[in-house]
Amino acid sequence: MKVLLWLMIPVAALIIGIIWASVRSRPPRPAAMQDSMASFSRFRRALATAHASSGPGRARPVGNADADGRPQGDLDEPAGSGTRPGQP
Repeated sequence: MKVLLWLMIPVAALIIGIIWASVRSRPPRPAAMQDSMASFSRFRRALATAHASSGPGRARPVGNADADGRPQGDLDEPAGSGTRPGQP
């Protein structure tokens, strides 16, 4: 009887693991309308403040870009040339 009890421990652990995995892998509930609308309004406010802080005229270059807004180190220029195509 003691052997049967010791063999039930891995079976119980397996059942608990299967239940835990099935609960964890459920898809998330859809967001409530109020939550999604609040997220959208926060997104619009953030977008408006980011646009307003860039000032009038052209947007600032993002990341690794030069003053023309063109990324530095384009693939169309040979490595180590030091100039962009079309420049003397």
